[in-house]
Order: sequence, then structure tokens, then C-alpha cells
Amino acid sequence: MDGGVVDQVKISDIIMDGVQTPIFIKLGDRRRYNRVPGQLKNVQISNIMARNASLISSSITGFPGHYIENVSISNVRITYQGGGTRKHYEYEPPENEKGYPENRMFGHYLPAYGFFIRHVKNLQLNEIHLSLAEPDYRSVIRMNDVEDIKISGLQADNPGPEAPVFEIANGKNIIISETWSWEKHDQFLSLDEGSDGIILMNNDLSNFSKIAGSTPEDRVKLVNNLFK
Repeated sequence: MDGGVVDQVKISDIIMDGVQTPIFIKLGDRRRYNRVPGQLKNVQISNIMARNASLISSSITGFPGHYIENVSISNVRITYQGGGTRKHYEYEPPENEKGYPENRMFGHYLPAYGFFIRHVKNLQLNEIHLSLAEPDYRSVIRMNDVEDIKISGLQADNPGPEAPVFEIANGKNIIISETWSWEKHDQFLSLDEGSDGIILMNNDLSNFSKIAGSTPEDRVKLVNNLFK
């Protein structure tokens, strides 16, 4: 946050109960004088179990023009309290890059119940299991201004009836693979006009009415997915 470099961090084998936000990774900018912006890169997190997490879901966020890079998160099981509403789903978190780095710097909720990811490059999420104690209106994962993302083996409870599982804004080169166990739902993925290079591979999409809404097929490539 203050111009320093965080590089090569490994965290594993953690059990949490009642923590507000299980995973919080934040690059910000509280610089004084003429220091260059800080860096946050090369982080590995694995074998995490968390219960009773709050509406302030896990987040990985840089700030405009400055990205968190090279993060791998694997073998994670999180149970959220749920209860997110349409109001929470429609919320646009402030950047607040100069704020103190703590989970409430974006407010008391985020627009996705699982992960909120913004200004990130080269992220891998592998074998992530997300469950809800109560239904939640929000999408499972929301991404904004991201590049080179790989999500594999996600298993999660369905979002609210009008929210897609994944939301992508200004995303490039994203692979989502091997997700399964979805209940019947309307839409799997939504993305804006600034997103491209999206690949859905080896997913069970048989319970979805729409895969990516009205998105042109040349922006979403489907490979070996299971349909009805």
C-alpha cells in the first residue's frame, strides 16, 4: 500500500470459523512523496477451510493501471452465511486505493458471494468449493479488468435467479473449466463488449437455459462441455 514490494508468499493449511473475509489480497496506493507504486505478486494459497463467512466475500484487487500478478489459490472450501440481496448484487465497490487495507474498505458487502476480482493478471483458482448457509442473490464470481485467468474445478451453490454464475467486465484470456453440480439455472456467464478470449471447457452446462446470453460466439469458445 505504501510503495513496498510483496513477492513470493506461500500460505497453506488454515482453518477459520466466523471470519468475515476468508481471503483478502489488496494492492493499493497510499504513497507519500515521490515513491513508485508498490507491487504484489507471486502468491500461493492452498488447503484453506473457512466457515460462517460474511457478506464481505473474498477479494483480490489492485487499482487502475496497477495489477496484482501471479496468484494461485487451490483446494479451498468456504461456507458463506448467504443472505445477499439484489441491492448487494447491483453494488459497484469504490476503488478506494488510498484507504487503509482491510476488508471493509469497499463497504459491508460485495456484489459476488464467492470472489470479487479486479485489476488482476495471471490468476489461477483450482478446486474451489463454495457453499451457502442461506440463499444469496449475488453471482458466484465477478471479475473486472482482468487478464490470463484460469478457473478449474469450481463447485458452488447457485446464485440468485437473475444473476449469472460468472460476470466478466473487461476480461481477456479467461479459461473456465471442469465446473459441475449446478442446479437448474438461467444463465452461466455474462460479459461486456470489452471482454474477449473466453473459453469454456469440460463444464457441465446441462442445467442452464443460456450459456452466455446474446454474446457473439466468436468471443466465447465452447470446448467439450456437457449440454442437455
